[in-house]
Amino acid sequence: MRPPTLFQRASSLRQRATTLGPELQQLQRSRLAGLATVVAVLGAFESVVWMNAPLASMPPNAIAMMLPFLVGSLVVGVALRRRRFSETQVQNLAVIYQVALAVAIASLTFSYPWPSGMTNPSASIGVVWVAIYPMLIPNDRRRVVLGTVTSAAVDPLWVFGQVQLGLLEVPPNGELFRQFYPNLVVLIPALLGSAVIYRLGTALAEAKRLGAYVLHEPLGEGGMGEVWRAEHALLARPAAVKLIRPAKAGPEAQRRFEREAQATAALRSPHTIQLYDYGVADDGTYFYVMEILEGLDLRTLVETEGPQPAGRVVHVLLQALHSLAEAHAVGFVHRDIKPANLFLARRGRDVDVVKVLDFGLVQLQPGVEARELGVRGSQVGDVLRGTPAFMAPEIALGDVADGRADLYALGCVAYWLLTGELLFERSTAMKTVLAHVHEAPEPPSRLAPVPKSLEDVVMRLLEKDPAARYADADAVADALRATGLEESWTRQHRRRWWAERAGATRAEPPTVDAALVG
Repeated sequence: MRPPTLFQRASSLRQRATTLGPELQQLQRSRLAGLATVVAVLGAFESVVWMNAPLASMPPNAIAMMLPFLVGSLVVGVALRRRRFSETQVQNLAVIYQVALAVAIASLTFSYPWPSGMTNPSASIGVVWVAIYPMLIPNDRRRVVLGTVTSAAVDPLWVFGQVQLGLLEVPPNGELFRQFYPNLVVLIPALLGSAVIYRLGTALAEAKRLGAYVLHEPLGEGGMGEVWRAEHALLARPAAVKLIRPAKAGPEAQRRFEREAQATAALRSPHTIQLYDYGVADDGTYFYVMEILEGLDLRTLVETEGPQPAGRVVHVLLQALHSLAEAHAVGFVHRDIKPANLFLARRGRDVDVVKVLDFGLVQLQPGVEARELGVRGSQVGDVLRGTPAFMAPEIALGDVADGRADLYALGCVAYWLLTGELLFERSTAMKTVLAHVHEAPEPPSRLAPVPKSLEDVVMRLLEKDPAARYADADAVADALRATGLEESWTRQHRRRWWAERAGATRAEPPTVDAALVG
C-alpha cells in the first residue's frame, strides 16, 4: 500500500480538525474508558448475584450471553487508558460500543417467552441507553446519528429475529407498539442533546484556535502571559504558543511582547528558541508560536540534581554564548540571563542542547539604532528590570549596559551550576542588587571542587567593572575552550545521563515549559 500523499494527509487533518475539539476528544476518551469499566464491574457483580440466587424469570443462558460483552467492556476500558488511539479510532470505537451494549441489553430483555414472560410490555432499559449515551459520550454528528438510530432499532430487530427463529411467539400488534414506540420517541431528545454538546465543544475549540494553531493544554503561566501546548491544524506540528489576553495587554505588555517576538525572530542561532509565527487574534489576544522543548531548565536541573560537573558546565556555557554572540552582534542585550531562561533540551538524537529563552527585556546596545534592526523605537527597553540574583552592577546602577552585562549574568549562572548556590543571596531584592554593586564574590572553589582554570574564567565574568570582563562572548568561549574541560563531558556521558532520566525530562506540563513564560 502506498503512503498517503501530502494532499491526502492535509485533507485528513483538515477533516479531523473540524470534528471534535481537543476538550471533547479528551472527554470522549476518558468517559468511554470509565463507562466501559463501570459496565464490566457492575455486570460481573450482577452475574455473581444471579449465580448465587437465581431468579425465576432469568434466561437460563443469561451469563453465557453477557460474558462476551463484559469481557469486551473490560478490554475497552483498559485499552483506552494504556494505548494511544487516534481520534478517528476512538470515535469509531464509541459507536461500536454503543451498538454492542444495545445488543447486550436486548439479548437479556427479550430472551423471555412472549407474552407469558412479559404480560405487561413497557419500555426496555435499552431506551434509557439510547437516550443517555450520546450525551455521556460526545461524538461528531454523523457518528451520533448512526450509533443512536442503530441502537434504537436493536430492540425491534432482536425481537423480529427471535420470532423468525421460533424462539418467541408473535406478539400482538398492540403490545409491539407499546413496547417499541419509546425507541422512536427517544431519538429526538438524544439527538438534540448531543447536537448541543457538539456545538459547545466546537465553539470551545474555535475559542482555543489562534490563527492556524489549535491550543491543547496549558504549560505555564506568568505575570504577563500564558504558554500553551498547541498544534498546527494542517501540519500537525507541535508547538508552544505564548499569549497575553486582552485584559492583560496594556501598552507596556504589548511593547514587551512585540519586542520579544521581533528580537527572537531576528536571531538564527540553533541555541536561541525558534519562533514560527506571531499575530493578534480577533479578540485582541497577542500571541506568538515557538518550538516546543523537551527537557528542563537549568534552575530545575540544579534543584533536582545538585551542582554539575565542570565539563558539563563548560559544555552548557559554550552553547549559551553561541546564542548571545549572535544577539550582541546584531545589537541586542538580553538583560535577563538566568537559569530559568536557559533550557537544556533533547533535539532529535542530540541531547544536552541549550536554548536561550525569553527576550522580553531585550535592549539595544549603545550606538545601535532601532531602524537598523527593523524594530520600532518603542520596542527598546528603557527601564530597570531583570532578576536581582543575576543582575549586572551597571544595570543595577542604571548605567548604559552592553553585551558585557549578559556576560556577568552568565557568570552568575556558571556559579549556580558549579556550586548550587546563588552568587549573592540576601533577604530582599534590593539588598541582593546592592551586593552585586558593592560586595566581592566568594570564589566558587570554596563551596565546591572547581578547577582553577574554570574558576578564573568565572571570576573574570563577575568583575564589577565591565571593562575588566571579557570583551565579548567569543572571547569567553575561547577562554572556556582553552580549559580543555568540555572534553570530559563526552557524548557518551550526555546520552547516558539523558537515558537514565528519560522519565524526568519529558515535556510534561506544567513544569517543563514554564520557563517560557515571561
